[in-house]
Amino acid sequence: MTRLKSLRFIGGLFALLALTAFTDQVMARAYAEAAPKCEIPGNPTRWRTAYCMAAKGTDDVESEVVHQCVRNLKVSKFTDECAEVQYWKKKWCGLWVRQGVVKSVPVCLADPKMLPNGVAEGF
Repeated sequence: MTRLKSLRFIGGLFALLALTAFTDQVMARAYAEAAPKCEIPGNPTRWRTAYCMAAKGTDDVESEVVHQCVRNLKVSKFTDECAEVQYWKKKWCGLWVRQGVVKSVPVCLADPKMLPNGVAEGF
């Protein structure tokens, strides 16, 4: 009888683990669907890196000056990841406006093709 109780207990644990895993998957999917889709591709880390690469005038993501720049950036508290991506694209666009490559920051922000190499697909 003790062995039967042990087997039932173990079976119950497996059922609980399966239910927990299923619930986690459902919740993760719900959160992903509820989160607003950001119109700008990429993530904040890639955008900070792209900003520093442009600011330092290099395309070498492994450059020590890029790493130093990223470490020294003042990262503000953002409401969500999309807000931070928008912030870094605006800063990146500002660099190109100052260099005369782009007419204005709003034009750059509105152009979905104005993306640094590596932001959408990775460096």
